Amino acid sequence: MKPTKTMTVAEYKAALVKNPRKVAGKVNAHTALVKAIVASLNLIPGVDAIPMNTGEIHREGVHVKYGFPGMFDIMVRSGRNPTQRWDSNKGTIHVKETLWIEVKTGTGRLSAVQVAFKEMITRWGDRYLVCRSVDDAEKAVGEIFS
Repeated sequence: MKPTKTMTVAEYKAALVKNPRKVAGKVNAHTALVKAIVASLNLIPGVDAIPMNTGEIHREGVHVKYGFPGMFDIMVRSGRNPTQRWDSNKGTIHVKETLWIEVKTGTGRLSAVQVAFKEMITRWGDRYLVCRSVDDAEKAVGEIFS
């Protein structure tokens, strides 16, 4: 079964739990889970989730890399509870909170470059999370952005 635009998030989640590879079609289980999490989180009012793809393309002798090494799979932003940061030129400004989600299937762990990226975003004051299911992501976003 391939995901369709008419498939509800609940149907997709149920099918993903039952058999991730069948739901994904030619897409691997990790990609299918990322898509399911993004679709689910974008249904939460005030929350925007986008996939942050990385990889490389080889076409006609051209090699192009895209994304940032170690970058997490999903960026989630919410303006519901903005934090305040000081800008000496403008005074107090409101900033949306950002959550970075790394999606792992099975017993996958963060690689060395993912750990380095996690440390960088932590220095920025952003949050990070490793999720293994749609429910993990929904619960965390509900707690963080409520």
